[in-house]
Amino acid sequence: MKELFEYIIVDGQTTVTKYRGGDSLTKVVIPEKFENCPVTKIGNAAFQDDRYFHYLVAENCGENPPETYSIIKEILIPDAVRIIANGAFQGLARLTGIKLPALLEVIGDDAFSLWCCCGSLYIPNGVKKIGEAAFGNPLFNDVYIPPSAIEISDDAFSEGIGTGPLNSSINLHLSPKAPPEQKRDFPWGYEYDFKILLDYDEYKG
Repeated sequence: MKELFEYIIVDGQTTVTKYRGGDSLTKVVIPEKFENCPVTKIGNAAFQDDRYFHYLVAENCGENPPETYSIIKEILIPDAVRIIANGAFQGLARLTGIKLPALLEVIGDDAFSLWCCCGSLYIPNGVKKIGEAAFGNPLFNDVYIPPSAIEISDDAFSEGIGTGPLNSSINLHLSPKAPPEQKRDFPWGYEYDFKILLDYDEYKG
């Protein structure tokens, strides 16, 4: 499996810089270590697949879209990962869900944009930053935002390009300990009606 990845090691910590598996797997397991050094970062555009973006553009313009795009449905990310960089998993439209790493601190711009998963998204406590369009084109019913998230882009969950969401409302689960800025009236997306619930700490997985 390790041969499917490009990576760099700096000061004993590994950054995965590129996935080379193409369309060979529907389930991808990112190794916990390379050369005995833990994976702590998924680099810029490491898994990015721009075919889905071109598919949407062509569809919206009445042109012939590409015949296929990423077949990846599941990705397992090591818990030691602290940073998911810009565009790391952008365009993986067939992902059925994602479990974010327990030690995650930063979710970059467009990290999971053009990902069409339905259901719920749990962001672990410890995440401090959620970037622009980090979860663009979301189809979530429920999003769990930790009290640690003190920097959230105004369009972290914005619609962006595409055919639009299946639903226009999202249950936003916050902690009773959430900072005041998380409770503003119009948070983190342009197209959605957010219902705020103060039950983040009750999440059972």
